[in-house]
Amino acid sequence: MPNKKRNRRRNKRKNSQKQAAAAVKAQEQKKIVENGEGAKAVSEPVAAAPGVEKAPEKEVAPQAGETAGKVSAEQPPKVDKAEVAEKKADPVQAAIDEAVRKEEAERLAKEKADRERTEQEEAARLAKEKADAEEAARIAKEKADAEEAARVAKEKADAEEAARIAKEKADAEEAKRVAKAKADAEEAERTAKEKADAEALAKEKKEKADREAAAEAKADREEAERVAKEKKEAEEKAPEAEKSAQGTEPKAKANKQPATKRVVEPDNEGDHEPCQLCAVM
Repeated sequence: MPNKKRNRRRNKRKNSQKQAAAAVKAQEQKKIVENGEGAKAVSEPVAAAPGVEKAPEKEVAPQAGETAGKVSAEQPPKVDKAEVAEKKADPVQAAIDEAVRKEEAERLAKEKADRERTEQEEAARLAKEKADAEEAARIAKEKADAEEAARVAKEKADAEEAARIAKEKADAEEAKRVAKAKADAEEAERTAKEKADAEALAKEKKEKADREAAAEAKADREEAERVAKEKKEAEEKAPEAEKSAQGTEPKAKANKQPATKRVVEPDNEGDHEPCQLCAVM
């Protein structure tokens, strides 16, 4: 990773600077020992080198997963016993070696700490990214659920509105049909009543005409009978009348009454204003 590589380069640069400074100090210490202050340098080899601290009791093992080259670099090199004995005899060289070893241990510990910090930061970043992704997914799901709920509610409202409109239309058509049926029934009833009234009026007029005709026929018949009777009586009395024509003529004239025609009074029952039906009848 870029940050990790940059940290490594920086650490190497710092370590090189520290090693160079330690070497300079060691050379100065060596000159002091050669000038007659070797006892002090031998008794305090570490203190003679400024910036050198006590070596750690336990070296940090290299972390797994690194390259083979790096692992081999972090492992301590094989030490020749003779060389070690020679270095022990030289206190300045021993101080330099101790400073180098300590710096190497510090470098390894720092690299390990850097790796752990980088891994922790990377893990935290990944965890944050995962949490952010989960939060975004949750928000998107909530939004989708809300949109779906709104869509379902709108579809339900639209369906209810359509059902209401259909019911209102059906109710209006039913009311229209009932009103038409009622109007048709009233019209049929009115027509039937008019027809019944016309038939009753025609029947009444016919009955009246029949009564008038019967009364007139009866009157004519009675009048004819009366005339015939009078004529018969006159014929029977004619001989006697001729005998006493002279003496009884005035009396006969006085007793004889003129024939009168019987007048039949019209039946005024049911008189009304003449209408078209009456005119036809």
